[in-house]
Amino acid sequence: MKAGYENLKKEREKTVNVEADEYNKEIQTKDKPKFNHPETEDLYYLGFDIDPEFLKKILALPRESLIEDLETILKDSICRYEFFCEKKENDEFYFENSIFIYHALYLLAELKSTKSLSLITGLLRQGKEFLDFWFGYTLTEDIWKIIYTLSEENLEELIEFVKEPRRSLFAKITVFSVLTQIVLNKPEKRQYIINIYIDFISFFLNNKNNPDIYDNELTGFLVMEILDIKGKELLKDIKLLYDKDMVLESIPGNFEDVKKILIEGERYDRTLKPFTDIFEEYENIMNTWSYYQDEETNMNEDVYDDEDLYRIQKKMNHDSEENYYDSYEQGTYIREEEKVGRNDPCPCGSGKKYKKCCMN
Repeated sequence: MKAGYENLKKEREKTVNVEADEYNKEIQTKDKPKFNHPETEDLYYLGFDIDPEFLKKILALPRESLIEDLETILKDSICRYEFFCEKKENDEFYFENSIFIYHALYLLAELKSTKSLSLITGLLRQGKEFLDFWFGYTLTEDIWKIIYTLSEENLEELIEFVKEPRRSLFAKITVFSVLTQIVLNKPEKRQYIINIYIDFISFFLNNKNNPDIYDNELTGFLVMEILDIKGKELLKDIKLLYDKDMVLESIPGNFEDVKKILIEGERYDRTLKPFTDIFEEYENIMNTWSYYQDEETNMNEDVYDDEDLYRIQKKMNHDSEENYYDSYEQGTYIREEEKVGRNDPCPCGSGKKYKKCCMN
């Protein structure tokens, strides 16, 4: 999907973009949010190679106040969007700095905080530039799992989101992915989702002349999702879209191509594994995301202040509160030995790189 996302993104840049690109400018601030738990703020300084024990410590916090903190993080990604954009423009913001929003989302999924779905759809409403800044291609590749987990028993909000005018194409595609994976993972819900897709087709047909709602790329991807669930019962509905020239054929193919695939069932299995638990998800990210595989572009050693990382490490080592604050001297940590880089040989002599050995 990544290659398709990038190619389509380039094509869209050549045309008039009818999506709403504007985030909420009225609530922008540079002020840091306040949290119930100091451990929550530490999520701003940790990547996906976070210590599992620290994650367990986070999850052991009181559930309701923790959820409130995690939702505060999501709100912060909106309220300080301009602040983070400015830091990126000044080369003070790297990919690893953005992981805090993923931490919040994955932790909410782990906690099965279904009430947080409204806030997550609020993120999707912030526009194309906002979504590109925080998620890029991971919006369609990974974030669907979060939404799947939190929305499966209450899809009405997602259905309404797809029908809203001037929303991001790829945000709506992410919703399609959720619906399709429900069918593929839980066949007993197939007819329910089929009915939703019928409703979508009818909705787009009725709004053909409304450029704020209808998009032939969106309907093209909708047809793709129907192909993925082998939805031959929707063939007549799909034909209505093609008859009115409402499908961008470069995405699913022409109607005869689609008809052949649906009738003959020649479609590879698109079933994806939903969210399991946060520990497995993070391990999978570490093993599959190119960022963590490319040692040359891996996390910049100076992304985080020594003081931030030292403070977190002290917490993870379960120091007493007294010793924890004694570790500071006027808020400054002074390194006692030479700094070892992530890609340097480990000082222990194992022959491995520091990041793969004693760093964690």
